[in-house]
Amino acid sequence: MMFVIREFKEPDSQGLIFLLREQFKETPASRLEKRVISCLNALEAKASTLLIAHSSNHAIIGYILIQWIHELWADSSEAFISSLFVQEEWRLKGVGNNLLEAAIQEAQKRSCARIFLENNCNSLMYRKNFYAKRGWKEKEDISVFEYPQNR
Repeated sequence: MMFVIREFKEPDSQGLIFLLREQFKETPASRLEKRVISCLNALEAKASTLLIAHSSNHAIIGYILIQWIHELWADSSEAFISSLFVQEEWRLKGVGNNLLEAAIQEAQKRSCARIFLENNCNSLMYRKNFYAKRGWKEKEDISVFEYPQNR
């Protein structure tokens, strides 16, 4: 089974929406379309990069979204991988690994000082040590805080 990793282009929108429907089964299609449009706007502003994996028949089978962060206290930017998803039938075939490696290469091209991501401790990827097996180190000195929207 062959696949290709490349940067997302606007004509890929419908294929990405189709993939998102698998990932977010309970979300209405109109909300998924809004998410893709919002992502396209960020891509145009160069605030993020979306890399996709597509199969030999050009169906999108996975994606990774990288946010480029510029801090006042840092001389160079940072890369935050905000999402990584691979279609279920393509898992364990190297797609996620190749998407992650492509994101690392993109961050290195941009001379990012750091590449980081968050992973839910209950997720299958975390439980199977997906990132740790690829050399990523879990930070023990950082807490993630979330502000409650329904106060």
